Amino acid sequence: MRLRTKIIFLITASLAGLGLLSSLLVYNIMLDVLKKDLLEKGVTVARSLAKGITRDVIGNETVLVHEYLRSMVAETPDLEYVFVIGFKNELFAHSFEGSFPPDLHVQKNNAESPIRYLDTEKGPVMEIWAPLIKDLTAHVHIGLNESGLYAHAKALRNRMLLLTLGMVLITVLISAIVSQRITRPLGRLVDSMRDYGREGTTGRLEISSGGKEVEELTVTFQEMIQKLEQSSKALQKSEKKFRDIVESTSDWIWEVDKNGVYTYASPNVTKLLGYEPKDIIGKTVFDLMPPDEAKRVGEIFTDIANSKKPIVVLENTNIHEDGHHVVLETSGEPILDENGNLIGYRGVDRDITERKQAEEALRQYERIISATDDHMSFLDRNYIYQAVNNAYLQAHHKTREEIVGHSVADLLGEDLFERLVKKNLDRCLAGEEIHYQAWFDFHELGRRYMEVAYYVYAETDGAIVGVVVNARDITERQQAEEQIKASLAEKVTLLKEVHHRVKNNMQIITSLLRLQSDTLKDDRDLDMFRESQMRIQAMALIHDKLYRSDDLAGIGFDEYLKELSTHLVRTYSINPGAVTVQVEAADVRLGLDTAIPCGLLANELVSNSLKHAFPDDRKGEIALTLQPVEDDQIALTISDNGIGLPADLDIRNTKSLGMELIFLLAEGQLGGSVEVDRTDGTAFRVVFRNG
Repeated sequence: MRLRTKIIFLITASLAGLGLLSSLLVYNIMLDVLKKDLLEKGVTVARSLAKGITRDVIGNETVLVHEYLRSMVAETPDLEYVFVIGFKNELFAHSFEGSFPPDLHVQKNNAESPIRYLDTEKGPVMEIWAPLIKDLTAHVHIGLNESGLYAHAKALRNRMLLLTLGMVLITVLISAIVSQRITRPLGRLVDSMRDYGREGTTGRLEISSGGKEVEELTVTFQEMIQKLEQSSKALQKSEKKFRDIVESTSDWIWEVDKNGVYTYASPNVTKLLGYEPKDIIGKTVFDLMPPDEAKRVGEIFTDIANSKKPIVVLENTNIHEDGHHVVLETSGEPILDENGNLIGYRGVDRDITERKQAEEALRQYERIISATDDHMSFLDRNYIYQAVNNAYLQAHHKTREEIVGHSVADLLGEDLFERLVKKNLDRCLAGEEIHYQAWFDFHELGRRYMEVAYYVYAETDGAIVGVVVNARDITERQQAEEQIKASLAEKVTLLKEVHHRVKNNMQIITSLLRLQSDTLKDDRDLDMFRESQMRIQAMALIHDKLYRSDDLAGIGFDEYLKELSTHLVRTYSINPGAVTVQVEAADVRLGLDTAIPCGLLANELVSNSLKHAFPDDRKGEIALTLQPVEDDQIALTISDNGIGLPADLDIRNTKSLGMELIFLLAEGQLGGSVEVDRTDGTAFRVVFRNG
């Protein structure tokens, strides 16, 4: 029995030892598999996290990364901490609520091993790191609590040891259970994690019956993966939204360091300044400015940077790539590290060149408007003053606040507004340009006569939105015009009276000559007296026409020729049926200095035709034409179809006073030329200049 017992004991002990050794071996194998699996899973998590926060690190979104890391640690079991090292190998962000723990000092990472083991206040930690971008210094570290990760494995080891010491069968059974419920599921979990890390596949990890611990571990990894996927999608969506905003805006988005050196420039810099973003990076903001402007802006930037204040609508002039100047409006916010030190600025530039040019043009226009003495104002469609110039204020003895924003009726009075102003404004608002003159009463100036013009003010689309009013004080001019008109009326009256008296005096002379001729017996003397009377009558008729005309500057000579010819036919007692007179004259007005010699000339020529062209009651026709010709000259032609001049008569050498007067008047008084046509009667053509 003892031997059997011993044998059984030995067998049992052997089996127990074998079971213990097997359990220890299985435990070590399981631990190695678990470590390998956890390492691969940790590296995968670290890489996914690095990929998710790369854009924010590049964009220097420190606060956003801080918040994301803390929420991730709070929501992920066994994840002790996370921190990010920036591109300059400085601490960029971390998940700790307070300051960064000194026992986690940053060491240079070993490119061959992405893992290190640390002893912290909370226990042993397995730290895994992954680069943000390959071959760059920036990287992310995640710390996994080893105690939590291996707690289940250690508990399982203890139970296995106790059961193995108790009995071999239980040890064997436990070994079988371990093999069935742990090793295989962990292998599948490792395979799934390996596939996820290698191919980036999504979806849930396969969970088979492998024990509660394995299932919980699998669920934990599943939750971590889902959160990483959600974070990645959110980041991708945010990146797309940010990229769309940056590319659609007309502003230029930039980042500079604390010295004003560009570290980022959005593509819109090409639209504003003509440079590619890569040409801007590394330059200072002052490199793009004229020297004087760079000095001015540099002093302002230094003051702002020293105080860590925002840049608020700072206007500055930059040089475009093609050489012309561009005015930008700059705004930016300071970028601070976790200790409050200034890193740089992030902001936008907006092109305000056209606005500045418009403002300068408006200032010039305002200076011009302010310098004029005309009263200028702008009214909206409700007759409300929107703007007035200085002359308008001075004329009404009011401040700008007392006029702008008030109605025209308030300033000019309801009666004047309704009676005169409103109807003209309404016509202008309907699209008509209005001009009128009227008397207006001013507080300081008194009653003044104003020349008023209303001009339509329309938007670019043609919509009429108001009226521009220009009022000019023409009181002195109006008074001078009235004085001139009064003086002119007096002179016109006086001049008409002079012409009337000259005509009367000539009629008296004519009457005296007629009375004197009654005493004469010689026919030759009678003819001389009668010709003198005709000449005086010709001049008197001109003065009579001027007396009866509204225009004293000249007379209508067509009517004069008709009256003169009728008077001569009646004077020479010509039978109307024997000799006819045809007058064909254009509407020509001759001044007094031209009309008198021209009238005497017509009198001589018509008289000669009546006396000599038609002897023995011969029938015929006399034609008078007056037409303007080239070079602003006038042609007077008097012809008849009578017997004509004697063939041997030299018209320039004759003892006839009438013929001498013709050439004297035509060439001497009128400065014209005389042409004589003896074909088919006689025709005299005189060409002269009016005035």
